[in-house]
Amino acid sequence: MTIAHGTAVLRSPAPPGRPDHVAAWVAALACLPYLTLKAAWVAGSSLGIPPDSPLLDHTLVLRLARACCRRLAGRRTGSCRKGWPTR
Repeated sequence: MTIAHGTAVLRSPAPPGRPDHVAAWVAALACLPYLTLKAAWVAGSSLGIPPDSPLLDHTLVLRLARACCRRLAGRRTGSCRKGWPTR
């Protein structure tokens, strides 16, 4: 917004250029490994967890954590009503 002779003149922001689009795609692609692992873990996979990890010893805790994740995701997106696969 600029002020010319006591009145405000609104100007539209500049349209996003190529660097903005590239930055947005880089940010989105950078999230893919995390989202892939998260989806695998919620589905019950142990992908990315070392075989001797204590995380694998507490299967009840992991199942409860996965159930909480599913429930929270369902509240936000409504996907619980569509039916999550249960183990």
